[in-house]
Amino acid sequence: MIGKIYMINLPFYDIKTHSKAFKERPALIIGIADKDDFNIIPVSSCQFTQNIDKDFDVEIALKQKCYARTHKQTIAHRKDTGRFIADLKNNNNTVYNKIIDKWNQYCERINKYL
Repeated sequence: MIGKIYMINLPFYDIKTHSKAFKERPALIIGIADKDDFNIIPVSSCQFTQNIDKDFDVEIALKQKCYARTHKQTIAHRKDTGRFIADLKNNNNTVYNKIIDKWNQYCERINKYL
């Protein structure tokens, strides 16, 4: 599962209903947090270019141009993992390694403040 992009059911706050809701979004699995959870990096189309982080967003060419948001790592439960999208680790290793490098750089930046 590591290195693959899946659709994952992720929580968000719905301002219309003022409650927690869920939306299926693509995400790259980068690790296993524990027996039931994955470490993931969200993948987004970033429709507004001003929202692209030049230091930590990595472009991925899937069906459309999108970005691995390496500075927005989160956790997803195994049961929330849905449809398979792509295998970056085995089919696009250059991009996968760039994503992991950028994620490591972000983690190092966080560690400076500990």
